[in-house]
Amino acid sequence: MNVGTRETVMSGREFWIGTSWKMTKSAEEAERFAAALAAGWPAHHGPLRLFVVPPYTHLNRVAGALRGSPVLVGAQDTSPWPDGAHTGDVSAAMIAETGAALVEIGHAERRRDHHETDDVVAAKVGAALARGLRVLLCVGETQVVRDEGRALEHVTGQVRAAFARVRPDERDRVLVAYEPVWAIGEGSRAATLPEVEPVHAAVRAVLKDLGQADPVILYGGSVNPGNVDELSRSAEVDGLFVGRAAWDPDGFLGLCAAAARALGTRAERRWSTDAPYGTPSAGPRRTPAAPRVPAPGAGRRRLAVQRVLDPSGRMLSLAVDHGPDAWPVTPVPDAAALAGPKADIVAALRGLPSSVLVDVEHGAPACLSRDLVTPSGLIVGLERQTAPTAPVPAAELVADGRDAATVAAAGADAIKLMWVEDLDDAGSADRFALLERVIADFHAVGLAVMAEVLVTPRDREESAESLRRRQLDVVAEVARRAPDFLKLAFPAGVDAVAGHAAARAACDDLDAAAGSLPWTILSGGQDFGAVVRQVAVACASGASGFVVGRSLWADLLDAGSALIPGAADVLSARWHELASVTRALAAPTER
Repeated sequence: MNVGTRETVMSGREFWIGTSWKMTKSAEEAERFAAALAAGWPAHHGPLRLFVVPPYTHLNRVAGALRGSPVLVGAQDTSPWPDGAHTGDVSAAMIAETGAALVEIGHAERRRDHHETDDVVAAKVGAALARGLRVLLCVGETQVVRDEGRALEHVTGQVRAAFARVRPDERDRVLVAYEPVWAIGEGSRAATLPEVEPVHAAVRAVLKDLGQADPVILYGGSVNPGNVDELSRSAEVDGLFVGRAAWDPDGFLGLCAAAARALGTRAERRWSTDAPYGTPSAGPRRTPAAPRVPAPGAGRRRLAVQRVLDPSGRMLSLAVDHGPDAWPVTPVPDAAALAGPKADIVAALRGLPSSVLVDVEHGAPACLSRDLVTPSGLIVGLERQTAPTAPVPAAELVADGRDAATVAAAGADAIKLMWVEDLDDAGSADRFALLERVIADFHAVGLAVMAEVLVTPRDREESAESLRRRQLDVVAEVARRAPDFLKLAFPAGVDAVAGHAAARAACDDLDAAAGSLPWTILSGGQDFGAVVRQVAVACASGASGFVVGRSLWADLLDAGSALIPGAADVLSARWHELASVTRALAAPTER
């Protein structure tokens, strides 16, 4: 990841580096380490913030040796109680008396060996903050959780739980260390940047949602001289929490020096850089666009638009509109067999701010039941489409049972029109005229309309730039027909995950083509971490929401197409995660 060539270099952002000694070192060894650190640190310059976390018994000596230096001293744990008959516990007040300024809470070994629950961690966080200490909150998932695709919801769930007792005036004193359990300990491997960055980004969104002005998120887990440079260059990593590679002063100072060198070419902006998601920058900043809410006519259509928006005025949509040819299980079910699974997936979002896309052709009757669908809105997909490779005659575009009155009577709030078009095709004028009439028909019965715009390559030789220009032309033409929302994909050749600068530029193009219409980003079929990043880039750059599909629910189906046990909770957690990213990007946060 060559971040140094993508953005202007970092300027003055603090980078935290620390180490916990766990249950190692004698008192004399601890004191020698601290003295060597105090003497050696002035030789290493850079915007680094250092800390060491010795055992309780060494706190006084280490704090004394480092007194007057910029190095913070922390404790490895604290009691959830302020004082009293709690044999063996050490209170936050006692820790503060030693000169320590920080306390580590929630480490995986405490959670495992001492059976510390999220409630216990939250109580300890509250106790430490009440005594004026900083908190280093440790979070991370096991290999099993990661293999199940639940890393983001697990880690962000730990973060939210830990903030249960944090007052608004205390929240900025909590730092988070992401330490995947599978990366901790001798012989473990460090997480790669593609594994680290989505988690840090999701945690950052949650912390913003919880009210932190400028979250600090460290990575810990098998940090060593071989990976410190890459980790330090990542704009998503705000620091490193190091284990055994920093257990002697030379090793620790060597890591600090390597990090300081790497920071010289560190990207100033995160992949989602715009306030309030990113951090303050000395360079030019863009202000995220305010959500654009359509202004429909009076009556049922106004209600329909309101129902498909979340409270921030954005559309958050889950797509379950895939037919048998695209259903991600084997054996492939027929159309009738999809009704039950689709209804279960829709039901998993009950009560969450969202809209839901189903299609009329495959499994719609069960999905349209109003006692089942209780999100804020429902969109029914009209899956007929035009196609440049095989143009569909205008008369065949609206199938039986998809007329406006039938869809409205079924209980839908809106209609999705899937529009694949080529403006150079001889029949395009007729089909755009049809689009205009169809939109007018649905508006007449009070339904909101979302037009999904997809443009396919003419042939294998067409360049990405040619396809991009054609897509923007079609977007502009569809927007002229005045639907209520547009559903757009990033132009071909734009990887929103690998290149956020290119993605922001693509969003600027989509903004211009859409005009005053709100547009939602159509997420590609990627892993969930990539979806989070893609949605964040789009929403930070002008999108008014997102539409995600199989990337959220495909891995939650068993061989018979039914949701696996616990799938509803996983889907709900994933949805909350995406919604928190969108809310964090809805409007600038006052600092």
